[in-house]
Amino acid sequence: MLFKPLRTKLWDTFILPHDGRFYLFYLSLDTRVWDGYGVAISDDLVHWEDHGVVLEADDDVIGMGSGSVWRASNRWILNISYLRADVSQRIYFAESDDLLHWRKLPRAIECAPDPRWYECSADTSTTNARWDNIWAEPQEDGTFWGMVVASGKDGPAGANGVVGTVTSPDGLHWTAGPPITEPCGLVWAEVSCHFTFANRHYLLVGANACLGARVDPVYTATGKAGGMYVMMADNLHGPYRFVDDDPLLLGCRNAPAGWLYIPTYYGRVMAVDGEYLLYHHWLPRDNCVDAWLGTVKVLREEAPGRLALHYWSGNDRLTGPLLFDLAQAGEPDAPFPQARPTARCRCEDGTLTAETGATALLYYSFSAGYRDGVVIDAEMAVAGDGAAGLFFGVAGEDDNPYDGVACLYNMRGLVEFGRVLRTVTGPTFCPENAVACPVRPGDTARWRVLLRGEFIEVYCDDMLMQCFGFSAMPAKNIGFFVEQAQLTVTQLRVHAFA
Repeated sequence: MLFKPLRTKLWDTFILPHDGRFYLFYLSLDTRVWDGYGVAISDDLVHWEDHGVVLEADDDVIGMGSGSVWRASNRWILNISYLRADVSQRIYFAESDDLLHWRKLPRAIECAPDPRWYECSADTSTTNARWDNIWAEPQEDGTFWGMVVASGKDGPAGANGVVGTVTSPDGLHWTAGPPITEPCGLVWAEVSCHFTFANRHYLLVGANACLGARVDPVYTATGKAGGMYVMMADNLHGPYRFVDDDPLLLGCRNAPAGWLYIPTYYGRVMAVDGEYLLYHHWLPRDNCVDAWLGTVKVLREEAPGRLALHYWSGNDRLTGPLLFDLAQAGEPDAPFPQARPTARCRCEDGTLTAETGATALLYYSFSAGYRDGVVIDAEMAVAGDGAAGLFFGVAGEDDNPYDGVACLYNMRGLVEFGRVLRTVTGPTFCPENAVACPVRPGDTARWRVLLRGEFIEVYCDDMLMQCFGFSAMPAKNIGFFVEQAQLTVTQLRVHAFA
């Protein structure tokens, strides 16, 4: 949503704060998946200056895996995971004095899995023998302890992903240790980071495979689940297990059957100014490897074992020129042949009210800058038996005003995302995704929406509801879809991205 390089594609990311600046390392794709690391730099975590590819994969490897950077012996160390011809991985290293210029270290300095605990070759594994991405933890005695993405030697075929461990005396020479999780039901348990709240230790583990039913207790038979899941332990060395109730922190579940799209699934955490900030990348539908860096979120512990993401105030820097203000608008349009009596609607003194026992679509003609990004703020209250919320038009050859996408608050306590289409009975909402929402029917809540292209990010009273990618690209108009509900909207403003 915020950044992608101009000359290559972007995938897994790692942000390192250093000397008041932020260094974004991203897996890059130029000619093969994945064949380099790029770097971008920011002063505010919102606006980024790309410095391009700073390290390329060797010619004799299939591709690279995720990595991270740490300080050891007065230099920076970057771990490089190479996927080999036998579809297994080994970790190698590069060094830098300034985070921009990197020197590969000899391949003799290798971090490899131990066959006592891990699959080491595709000859003995049902999937790639993963050995990827050291998350390094400096220890008080000057040594290092780390976690890696690994394939356990034991476990069900195709679901033997584990979080492995490694230790190092100097941050460069690493030795494998036993895993700190049982095989967790995933092809790969893509551990991205470790952090603590009080004496509780957490891991984020990514999954983008169609295995939601095995690990996701809130998953239903309607679709696929995937994203970043939360694991917890009482001490650094585990064992770690998925937290109770709902372990999915960031991702998507219960999409339509056969739907293969997960917009966000890999996120990491960094500590900045006394807060944990989470960042991630977005996957577009048409070409998922051509990803964008997403916005930063604040990660908080609501209760032991229950984490939530909140709006980060630094994202206010995205707010640019005012494009639309409900206080300056008149009555909205209702597309023919939908008669105005379908919804009793009134807009006066910056407050819009609408009520219908059926379905109604109301909108303002608006040449929105959705492709370049907008910030939407509004206070909304929904009551009744159905759902209501924001509508965004989709450009079509016949300029059909019914054609669009919507984000609705549903009286069942859900935030819904999906398409709005015209049928013989009027506008119809076709949900594509839904998440739980804490707002009670009739209560006024502040809704904050960041929208760019197909990507939409929705906050309710500054708590993240969902990061999602619409199945159609918003391009024009802003309005409201109301279904068997009463809707009240005030202080609706749309700003362009700065």
